[in-house]
Amino acid sequence: MEKLLKNPTHSPLPTPAFIKGQLWQLIDTTRFIQIGHVGRLLVHHRTIVPSLKRSLSRQTLSSIKDLRQILTANKAVLVESCS
Repeated sequence: MEKLLKNPTHSPLPTPAFIKGQLWQLIDTTRFIQIGHVGRLLVHHRTIVPSLKRSLSRQTLSSIKDLRQILTANKAVLVESCS
């Protein structure tokens, strides 16, 4: 029996590297994620809700992999980039 190889028709677009000061908008909601300090494996970030006019949470520490999954699941868009 032959194994069928799955060839994706398109590859997902590479996400830009996290840089301190980036602002990501979560499309499904009105929340934003602001990137703080970026390390080799971990990222400090905070969730901002504009209607509250303040940060929803204090600095949160997540792995880069987990944060990418959150942004992908919520269809996040990079709004502001500090290059």
